[in-house]
Amino acid sequence: MAVKKTNYLWQKITDELAEQIKSNACAVGDKFHSVDEISSRFDVSNITSRRVLAELARRNLIQKFRGRGGCIVNKPHQLKTINVMFNGKDISLNNLGYLFAGLYKGIVEESIRLGCENKVVTLKFLEQAARSGERLDVLLVQDFPDFNKELADLISSSANINCCCCHCLDSIRGVSTVRNNFVHGGYMATSHLIERGHRRIAMITSGGKWGAGRFEGYFMALKDIGVCFEPELLKNCRKSYDSTARAMAELMALKNPPTAIFAMSDMFASFILEYCAHNKIRVPRDLAVIGFDNTIDSEITNPPLTTVDTHWAEQGRLAVRLLTEDLPKDRVKDIVVKADLIVRKST
Repeated sequence: MAVKKTNYLWQKITDELAEQIKSNACAVGDKFHSVDEISSRFDVSNITSRRVLAELARRNLIQKFRGRGGCIVNKPHQLKTINVMFNGKDISLNNLGYLFAGLYKGIVEESIRLGCENKVVTLKFLEQAARSGERLDVLLVQDFPDFNKELADLISSSANINCCCCHCLDSIRGVSTVRNNFVHGGYMATSHLIERGHRRIAMITSGGKWGAGRFEGYFMALKDIGVCFEPELLKNCRKSYDSTARAMAELMALKNPPTAIFAMSDMFASFILEYCAHNKIRVPRDLAVIGFDNTIDSEITNPPLTTVDTHWAEQGRLAVRLLTEDLPKDRVKDIVVKADLIVRKST
């Protein structure tokens, strides 16, 4: 059956074939249509057919084999309700914060595309459900398994819990994960400042495990160009303007002050820009500033902030897609999302 050609022809063909798979017309493991078969059936080019197959694979509806060629049907787990928990805490949707809001945006977008619901649940709900043997699809955001070791062990070993964790630091036994490489992000940010000619680069961070990777990347970038790390250029701050301003005053009072600052987050970077404005420090002429996270506010600071984009919404979308695979505990996946440098006017 020929399909009317439009600019979105490949999407129409993809949707038709996706419905064919979901309607049980194909069994899991069946050989799927080849590029030539799709081209012949729908009267389209091989380029369009390859795009269709790539999209079906992205939706986890087929599995493509490199080398051997061809595809087989890989019908995904049908999600009805995704149980979402943030940071092991009972967090309201009205108080997510900018990072969790970005992640949740991706979760919602992919849930809508798949036609399933999502609900934010409490720690008590998860504990009871995990022990009851109830079949659950669970998406955990950040700090798992640190927040509750007993629950973490229960989830990672329970066959009835289909779980994915996004925005975590490391891979987790028995749980699929979506995360960033913070070392790479820190290296990228510092290298950008180095490429701008800076050698005396300070770092402002809140420390702890979430700052450790970014600091390691900062340290490695300096080491790679033969610049020794100077402890006086590292400032650990609380997440407030006053704490950041005190650290900035100490840095700028040094006999040889920094010419650039790598901030662990866009929040710290915005505090730095505010301090500079109050103290007539011109950015980037007197001091270059780079942030981390690419939050919405980074586009409207004065000047607009150069930052590292960690793709929060995409992490949420990928986590939902992993839930559709319903992988056995011994075959879970660990996806590391590549960060990108967003260059604006603060460097």
